[in-house]
Amino acid sequence: MNINLSDWSLRHQSFILYLIIVTAVSGLFAYQSLGRKEDPEFTIKTMIVQAYWPGSGTLEMADQVVDKAELALQAIPEIDYVKSSTKPGSATLYVHLRDDTPASNVSDVWYRVRKHINDAKAQGTFPPEINGPFFNDEFGDTFGNIYAITGDGYTYPQLKQAAERLRDRIRRIPGVGKVEYQGVQEERIYIEYQSARLAALGISGQSIREAIATNNSVAPMGTILTGAEQVRLTMSGALESLESIRNIGVTSRTGSRLRIGDIANVWRGVIDPPEFKMHFNGKNAIGLTISARVGGNVFELGKNLEATVEQYTSELPIGLEIHTVANQPEVVKEAIGEFTKSLGEAVIIVMIVSFLSLGFRPGIVVSLCIPLVLAATFLIMQSVGIDLQRISLGALIIALGLLVDDAMIVVESIETHLAQGWSAAKAAVAAYTETSLSMLTGTTITIIGYLPIGFSGGSASEYVRSLFFVVAISLSLSWIVAVLFTPYIAFRILGSTHSNGESSHHIANGHAGGQEHSSPFYKKFRAFLTQCLIFKKAVVFATLMIFAISMGIFAVLVPKQFFPASDRPELLVDLHLSKNASFEATEASTRKLEHFLEGNENIDHVASYIGGGAPRFYLPLDVQAPETSRAQLVVQTKSEQVRDKVRG
Repeated sequence: MNINLSDWSLRHQSFILYLIIVTAVSGLFAYQSLGRKEDPEFTIKTMIVQAYWPGSGTLEMADQVVDKAELALQAIPEIDYVKSSTKPGSATLYVHLRDDTPASNVSDVWYRVRKHINDAKAQGTFPPEINGPFFNDEFGDTFGNIYAITGDGYTYPQLKQAAERLRDRIRRIPGVGKVEYQGVQEERIYIEYQSARLAALGISGQSIREAIATNNSVAPMGTILTGAEQVRLTMSGALESLESIRNIGVTSRTGSRLRIGDIANVWRGVIDPPEFKMHFNGKNAIGLTISARVGGNVFELGKNLEATVEQYTSELPIGLEIHTVANQPEVVKEAIGEFTKSLGEAVIIVMIVSFLSLGFRPGIVVSLCIPLVLAATFLIMQSVGIDLQRISLGALIIALGLLVDDAMIVVESIETHLAQGWSAAKAAVAAYTETSLSMLTGTTITIIGYLPIGFSGGSASEYVRSLFFVVAISLSLSWIVAVLFTPYIAFRILGSTHSNGESSHHIANGHAGGQEHSSPFYKKFRAFLTQCLIFKKAVVFATLMIFAISMGIFAVLVPKQFFPASDRPELLVDLHLSKNASFEATEASTRKLEHFLEGNENIDHVASYIGGGAPRFYLPLDVQAPETSRAQLVVQTKSEQVRDKVRG
């Protein structure tokens, strides 16, 4: 027995009204609580493996470490290829998985990568002097918020203290994932001596190192058991100051004891030469990178971060400044605003078209169905864990042009029957009989068209998968709204203008006779349709020709690319010097470029990363490997419109 859902909705009007109200209110709350981010969750299928062998050359690292590590990884079938970067004393391997590796299997593959390489090390495959290998499988973390701390006249340790205090406050904010430093220059204690003087005294550098190690040890001394408690004994030999190092005694060849401070210069300083630095507008800076917790609301996180940073800035001493380098919540806010703008435009366009073709009240009916479908879509998205991000928002904008079709078909059918003299109830019931199956078929075909996006393998499909699910959810709900809610709304709004006194409780299926439309537009359209049916072969031929011409124009004039160009205002400038360039040379070249960009009215700020690349501040960014001869500048232009002008 076939159930007429429109008939059922009109027989249970109170319940339908309740569902409409609950759907609208719940959908509004769901929209407010949906997670917001720039890009969907995406698995980066790359691991970094690093190893260090002090004193070795490039060829030795390649032969004794890189080649053997690659050989150990050959037994893992999910690995697509391994790319390596080798220089004297260190090697970096980039392990890339096959594109069709399921995201759920990636963590297991990384475990096997660790196991294979560590097993090879345990078997003595690598030289015993190597440090590592060290593994990094969190290569895909996205740090959407980046702050730079600068201060004229402040040292790196002072900048780091300010960064530490800010980090402690940020870590207490709900929704924060990771908080990491950028450009920190770690302190070291340096002991400088003259080899000739030590030789004259009969003291070697090795004896100084041994003396420091002996005096800097912490050894267990046991415990004393009393009747009520245990007392732990310790012997602290830890060095707590520069003076304690200077006071360490060293025995000379003649047997005399000398202080290290008498034969060497002991001082504290940052690591020299540096390995990585960060600049903000040409000034030395320490960066704080913040990632959002999985499933968190980036927009809410941004507001909390802004408040925390503003409060902390007011407490800083004069000269210390905090600058915003990357602000993903602002990008998300603009994306949400674009969706809201598109939604408003769609509603206005639908209302205008409906008013012109159907009349004022039918247009109101169709327009009311759009927010109902969207509200129900937001509810489902929240329940299945789909956030508002670049792909799901794009899917909603695509669906806006499709989800009104079913409602318009139903309203047009009801309006046609009302014009023929049918009662409002009978017209609504007949609309389901005449249109529900064809609407369901069309909706299903449209959803199937997006099916490959949802279930095909590969990284690209994982990135855009929410496109299929959001379109499928919204179009399916548009059919449900069209057969359940639209007849009720049409009965309430249109029935009063066409009512012939029939009660909504006397509903019967079937068709009733009535007068046809007699408007001039209807007569002209009917005449045109009649001619098309008479010359049907010519119409089919003309349709095929138009299709062929359009496909040819499409192939010639429409540019082809897998993903559109980024609409972000940043410009990335990669600076590569020769492989043997020193860090000082790389920094000097970076400062020249910073000076060249200084004063450009279209540039908001420039963040420079010397000795490597920028952290992943948005998901598609190709993160550069650490390299002394490499630098990357992130030029933040004032808008997308002036970005190309700056690049030119």
